[in-house]
Amino acid sequence: MIRKKLFLLLVLLVTVPSFAQKSIWLGAGGGLNFVHSFEQGTSALTYLGPGINIAPNFIVERPNFRYEIESRVMGDLCFNDYMKQGYEIDFDLRMEFMYRCYSGYNNRLRVWAGGDLQPFANLKLYSHLMNAAFGMTTFTNIDAAGLVQYDFAPSRDGNHYRFTTYAKLSLPLLSFVNRPGYAYIGNATSDLSGLGLLKDREHLTMFMPGARTDIGLFFNLPNKNKIGVSYRWDYLTTRHRGSHRFDHGIHTFNCIFLFNIL
Repeated sequence: MIRKKLFLLLVLLVTVPSFAQKSIWLGAGGGLNFVHSFEQGTSALTYLGPGINIAPNFIVERPNFRYEIESRVMGDLCFNDYMKQGYEIDFDLRMEFMYRCYSGYNNRLRVWAGGDLQPFANLKLYSHLMNAAFGMTTFTNIDAAGLVQYDFAPSRDGNHYRFTTYAKLSLPLLSFVNRPGYAYIGNATSDLSGLGLLKDREHLTMFMPGARTDIGLFFNLPNKNKIGVSYRWDYLTTRHRGSHRFDHGIHTFNCIFLFNIL
């Protein structure tokens, strides 16, 4: 179902005349991440650890509008204060729309404002907790977002700028959260089919459950392809809502390759 929706969205962005694009990029990214995770329910300990991620994306940019679809898959190996080992996997999808509300310095400085829809899922596997080893938490966020871009270092022929730096801030205004009533599975020993993971779930509606920042630098090639590096920080929390507190911070350091196809 998600694949069908993404395909229809891509077709809409590319083919509908009112969405006629200035440039289109297909992106491939990946790198290192560091997770800071706290789950108050079964294990009231903080887990820290490194991991890797992959992050493909798709960007359509017009003079006054910008659309982006980005997905990330992150895997981390983490440890608590007693060096007990755990694993975490995060799935992150972002569908973003922005309007250019300011440009200056001959269009070198651009300020965009808009928002995005972000489904996010966190899966935990802490085998040392035995029958409470596995848990899943999901957020569906409606975000407000702002982006600032600045081009500098013109090429010798004056046809383009060699570098673009950017900074982005996203704030989840409203989030729909799905969590276990108990921090992990309700009772694994009474339901050997594994369906216990989907039972005893809590459904929360939250305002401002976190924040997301992203800064980076791109090297612009004459053919409009781009090579970049970025640092992104994501934080989501349930605060004191629900049975148990959930806090999850991700530091991501990535290399990004954008291939211009139009």
